[in-house]
Amino acid sequence: MIFLSARDVVPSNATTAESIVGKGILAGQFIDRFVRGPEHCPEGHWGIIEPLLALLKKQTEEWGAGIDLSPRVLEAIRRYLANSKDLLPPERAVDFVFQQRVLPVIRGRGPKFTARVKALGEQLVERGLERSNRHVQDALSLAEVNFGDVDLLAY
Repeated sequence: MIFLSARDVVPSNATTAESIVGKGILAGQFIDRFVRGPEHCPEGHWGIIEPLLALLKKQTEEWGAGIDLSPRVLEAIRRYLANSKDLLPPERAVDFVFQQRVLPVIRGRGPKFTARVKALGEQLVERGLERSNRHVQDALSLAEVNFGDVDLLAY
């Protein structure tokens, strides 16, 4: 453990810590220049992920009850996509955010739930989201030895 006092971090030519306050900028001000909020999510990015979220939410006889994501998760997805703009191609950004934010909250059991997850895997392949699809396929393989429990967080 390292203990630092004002004397350790204040330049030696400054007499007190108060004399250097006001110089430079705060870290928050610096970071705010580069961070985009969820309201800046590009429509093109959202257009890729929205059908996948709709598939999860859809309630059918074949798939059973839909899966709703919390507003907090949806906001985190939008924030991620907003900040990935100009850094990653849209498909790659959606692939990352889907694997990191959506898949970990999906878990269930039974033939209807498994049918939904398999349909999700097909849609992931169709959209070229390889990482997310691999994650889904690994979880489905693991479910075969875990009495049909599909848990995308514990794959």
